[in-house]
Amino acid sequence: MVGSETAKFASARFLLQPGRNYEQAVKSFQPYTEVKDPYQDGRDALAKLLTPAGAGHTGRYMYVNNRLAGCAPKTIYDVISGMLAETPEAV
Repeated sequence: MVGSETAKFASARFLLQPGRNYEQAVKSFQPYTEVKDPYQDGRDALAKLLTPAGAGHTGRYMYVNNRLAGCAPKTIYDVISGMLAETPEAV
C-alpha cells in the first residue's frame, strides 16, 4: 500500500494460503521437499515486496513458511528466478 512504509526496511510473513488451515497444509505438504501447490498471488506479492522501492530503503525481510506451497526454499528460488528473468537489474 502506498505510504505504508514508515521505516527504511520492510518485512512480511507468508504463512498459509487464504482458506487453508495449518493442519490441512501439514497433511498436504509433508515432507516439504517440493512445491506442491504454487500460490501465484503470494508469489506476486513476495516479488513486489522484494523489488527495490527507491532511495533510502535498506532492507527487505521476507519469511516464507513451508506451509505456503510445500517448500519454502524452492518457493523463494522460483520467485527470485522469475524476477531475474523479467528484469535482471531489479534484484
